[in-house]
Amino acid sequence: RANKVIDASPDALLAMDNAGQILFISEHYKQSYPHSAPWLVPGRNVIEAYDKVAREIGFADHDPRYKAMMDWWAMPRGSKEFRLNNGTWLRLRAKVMQDNRGVVVSTTNITDYKRQQMQLAEKSAALEQALETERGIVEQQKTFVSMVSHEFRTPLTIIDGNAQIIQSRAAKLDPEAIITRAGTIRSAVDRLVRLIESILSAHMLDSGRLSVEPAPCDISGILRAAINDQQDLSPSHKIRFDLRDLPKKMELDEKVIRQMMANLLSNAVKYSPGKDLVEVVSFGLDNKVTIEVRDHGVGIPQKEMSRVASKYFRASTATGIPGTGLGLSLVKQFVELHHGEFKIDSTEGVGTVVTVVLPLAGRLDQKG
Repeated sequence: RANKVIDASPDALLAMDNAGQILFISEHYKQSYPHSAPWLVPGRNVIEAYDKVAREIGFADHDPRYKAMMDWWAMPRGSKEFRLNNGTWLRLRAKVMQDNRGVVVSTTNITDYKRQQMQLAEKSAALEQALETERGIVEQQKTFVSMVSHEFRTPLTIIDGNAQIIQSRAAKLDPEAIITRAGTIRSAVDRLVRLIESILSAHMLDSGRLSVEPAPCDISGILRAAINDQQDLSPSHKIRFDLRDLPKKMELDEKVIRQMMANLLSNAVKYSPGKDLVEVVSFGLDNKVTIEVRDHGVGIPQKEMSRVASKYFRASTATGIPGTGLGLSLVKQFVELHHGEFKIDSTEGVGTVVTVVLPLAGRLDQKG
């Protein structure tokens, strides 16, 4: 009757004396290791029995598990867990007999427990990663809010200062001085408008509410208008352009492409202080239009290139130059909304080239 109760237990049991001779072994072992069954009998030395079982389950002599388990069976104390080659996990637990004349060892299949433990560890790691990402985003947003506050304050100060001078000294200012101050105000207003547009576009992209509405438009006209606008706002820079073989009509969202070009040109001017040349090249080829904007400014360190189009990221070479870290991130997303391609090449201290490739009719693989 006792054997029937033991056989009904999910655990395999083995009793051995202090000399290592098997006193009792349940049928579980023989069922689990049929090739070793002749050795799994009372009177057999437990190390000899273990050696046969180890061969059957594929523990070679050089396998660290082979020696670790043999050492444990030589003096079983406490518990030991190990994994079979087929993925099964077993736990051995030793308990000294009441009369101290031997040890009872139970073997439990803990595969399901280990699987749940691994799943819990994976979920915990994923949660920790998500929390770390969230902390990074919160920190980025704090930095962004700080930068935006500064970005708003600077042009507003410029506008207010020049407006006060015009207001208090209008009668004494000559026309040229008024034109100069009006140009400064206009430049500051444009900076505010672009900042607001960038923030709104970033928010709409994040919320999934910004989509493109392609319609036939003149890409050459869009490029010329963007170049002229930037040239008016940046008289200290020379924007040289070469537009050739462009199609008369393209399926684009004109408003989005205008903002894209404004960001590219503004960045080229902003990040090339003391270098007055910005170059724009655009051409049509194989149902695509390529746009390249090149500056000869501060450039971007190679180690930072992988992050350059990330939201809020600003290169270390941008220190002291106003910006929010949204410009290139938005350009990349605008291009992707048009199923186009975005590429940036840069060398620190030499300059940057941003290349945009747009399909004529919605997708790069379309013909016609």
